[in-house]
Amino acid sequence: MIKTKNVQNFKGKIGLYAILFILLNYSVLIVSVNGNSTYQSALTKGTDFFKVSVYHKDKWTSTFTEDVLPSNFFKGESNITGAESKLTLRGYTNINLDFYGILSNFFFTGDQLAALISLDAYGYNESEINNLYSDTFQLTFGLRAVWYFTTSEFQETPNATANSVFIFQDPSQYKDILDQYNDFVDVLKNDTLIPLIIRSSLVNYTSNEFLTNLAFNGLALGIPTTTYLESIITELAPTNVSYSADSTGNPSLILTGFSKNNYSIAFKYGSDGVLMEFKVLDVNGAVIYLITSYNTEWIFFLVLFIFIGISGLIIGIYLYMRKKRLKK
Repeated sequence: MIKTKNVQNFKGKIGLYAILFILLNYSVLIVSVNGNSTYQSALTKGTDFFKVSVYHKDKWTSTFTEDVLPSNFFKGESNITGAESKLTLRGYTNINLDFYGILSNFFFTGDQLAALISLDAYGYNESEINNLYSDTFQLTFGLRAVWYFTTSEFQETPNATANSVFIFQDPSQYKDILDQYNDFVDVLKNDTLIPLIIRSSLVNYTSNEFLTNLAFNGLALGIPTTTYLESIITELAPTNVSYSADSTGNPSLILTGFSKNNYSIAFKYGSDGVLMEFKVLDVNGAVIYLITSYNTEWIFFLVLFIFIGISGLIIGIYLYMRKKRLKK
């Protein structure tokens, strides 16, 4: 395990953008592991493919309201059976994020970042926020290029080049992050110097909402994966959330809810801690939507193994027949 002292501290989005630039443009692999953590990262550079294996539209529409579609979760042609997506992990590193970095990367993202920056004018700049919440959070951060779901050939250029995957070294910190965020939002809502339009845009999150958002936006698990996932759920204590493990030990995060009818969503993680399967079940437990993954490296080695096996068999038969002829 690589020592903690090799881990760099990054504040806000500037540090992560610097990492993204290096990883994206130079394919640099920076590895660092917290020596004090009982969990390890198993992220590996490479490409994974995802395929819509099952989509029962009729059962989907009887389960969810008409505004809930597969494309709400996965971009592209994710509503077509057989459509495929591709993710390439281009690099990863371990970093320390302060609380402002947590806010700008997990809560005030995209267009919402402007609201966080606007708080500078009301006494909540980066330094002041970090003085209020002084914890730092260590995580493994990876950068992925993403090709959205399509029934056509993949284009050379990905649809997105800055898709993140993350593993916090200590899973109990997810609870700390949520508690500090909600406390910070309460502080802002009670500060009358901040314009009402800004305060009214701020929202608190339940543990269910937070965990669901993480699962759909790059959550990966430390090793051992099952105990890591169990720790997250135990600390956050969400309702209608459970986990299970298959016969090979791969764990699934299971979310249950109600739209038109009851449903459950299962995120299954592989031995590397990264999502390997996404499944939606209806009120009867029938699979109405399924995304599975595969890695072309396994296919390559399988083909290579078969080729070597066949070649060896042919050579063996040839040598046997040649030896038999020589005896005559």
